[in-house]
Amino acid sequence: MGENEEPPTDDPRMRPWAAGEATEVPLSVARDPDVPLWWSEHHDELIAAAIKRDQWSWILHPGDVAAITPPEVLAAWRRRHEARSHISWYGYLAWFARGRAAELGLTSGVRQPEVRDCERCGSPFLKSSIRASLVDRVGADALIYCGPCLGSFVYPLSGDDGATTDDVLRYVRSIVELLGRAPRQDFGERLGDLDSFEREEKLAILRVLSTRPTVTQVKLLFGSWKAAVTQATTTKSSPPSGAKEAVPNDVDRGHRLRQTP
Repeated sequence: MGENEEPPTDDPRMRPWAAGEATEVPLSVARDPDVPLWWSEHHDELIAAAIKRDQWSWILHPGDVAAITPPEVLAAWRRRHEARSHISWYGYLAWFARGRAAELGLTSGVRQPEVRDCERCGSPFLKSSIRASLVDRVGADALIYCGPCLGSFVYPLSGDDGATTDDVLRYVRSIVELLGRAPRQDFGERLGDLDSFEREEKLAILRVLSTRPTVTQVKLLFGSWKAAVTQATTTKSSPPSGAKEAVPNDVDRGHRLRQTP
């Protein structure tokens, strides 16, 4: 987008995603009699971490709460809550977390969403236009693609349905080089896949994931992901002349990102 060019306001990529916008929650929500008495400073730390990672689109996930709460304590509270409220326990906790964040002033440092050009299609997009389910996967600090482009390769069963044999082999070699291992075929789709990586590492991975072939195409060309990995890692081929490398230039070709479980 040119320096003096006005962004197209009718483009959904330039409008905040409604469900992803920060919602004003009355402070009374955090002081409601139904507030779980087992809430601790560790739960507040979960809220702070979610805000830091996802900024304007943050949400507290029930799985994160369950991971640090004694099962019997959470189960007992759920039974009490569900007996007296029509709101789901996880929906209530999400609202409670909003009110708690407001009460503690945790959202005061949330950055204003920026406008930038998508690295894939070149279109300008407002970062808050991206669905929370996508921000959740990559983090607010790694939004280099617009929502439609990002969703085309990180949502389940997404990817390039027209990938050639060489495209698949190039993708496998690139992702193996970055991770230092062969990942699952659905790597990048699940929440948490990129959480352990620093920003520059995530950007390098995302640029490779943007070339990811679909499960259907891999099966059509190789029979299975395992067969594609085997062929890619036991044979060598040079990229076509003039081809654009999937790995960014600032990534040392001898470097390996730290391995994840």
